[in-house]
Amino acid sequence: MPDTAPRRIRCRIPYTVQAHPDGLPVPLIEDLARKSFARAGVTLPEHPALDVRTADEDELAVMFLGRTHEGLGAHLVEYAIDTAEQP
Repeated sequence: MPDTAPRRIRCRIPYTVQAHPDGLPVPLIEDLARKSFARAGVTLPEHPALDVRTADEDELAVMFLGRTHEGLGAHLVEYAIDTAEQP
């Protein structure tokens, strides 16, 4: 029996805190996530249900491989794909 559980895909969207102290605007996050997922071969619907959160200090350290990340932030974006609808 095939696995029909939703598959979650993720991307990270870095930004500079100086330019965006409150994080990136939602339309920009959606646009950048759409482009990132498209590179992975996933086309998002017109109004995707994205799970967006801001990376914490540990996640930033991993994302930037332990290098200094002072002044940088990132949004972690997840999207669930219904595997039953995938070819």
